[in-house]
Amino acid sequence: MLALTTVYLAVVPRPCTFKGGGFSTKAVLSQAQASDQWALLPGQEHQGEPLRVEAMRLKRDLQLASKATAPVLEKSLADVEKKVIKYDGEKADIQKEAHRFEDMKADAQKHGAPFGLAVIYLQIAILLSSIAALMKKPPVYWVGSLSASWVWSTLPTGSTSSSKFRARSDVGPHGRRCHRAPGPLSSWSKSRTR
Repeated sequence: MLALTTVYLAVVPRPCTFKGGGFSTKAVLSQAQASDQWALLPGQEHQGEPLRVEAMRLKRDLQLASKATAPVLEKSLADVEKKVIKYDGEKADIQKEAHRFEDMKADAQKHGAPFGLAVIYLQIAILLSSIAALMKKPPVYWVGSLSASWVWSTLPTGSTSSSKFRARSDVGPHGRRCHRAPGPLSSWSKSRTR
């Protein structure tokens, strides 16, 4: 029994390491995508600012204009204000997308942390199990087994936040949906909830 438990404890940290690494990778990629979105923002503001200045100039000219030139200025002002609204909308979309990627990063970090702790506690359990075998002390074995059982109670089990994370992970750059096969997270969550 002791030998089988030790072998089992030696194998279990591998998936935990891979899952934790996957969440770390997802966090880094999400941060990079958020940074890309924030980098687009100054360019959008740079394009919209001359239009705001033009709109203010046209409003001033409209107040000073004669009745003959007023319709032309009103049409120009309406066109410029439409462009300002368009750029403001695009700016808001860029900010929303950047915040969404930042939320994905935070979610990945939150889900990745328990896997790092799991690896630590599983290694402690392996150590205690090995010591119990060498010293032939059953209490040390049971402490190691408790350490391993604590790991299973701390790992995420496919909660609503992880399903939210999975739903967002199929969005590629610029908010376009990517057609991807279900990843390992979806199959792992299903096996943990059974």
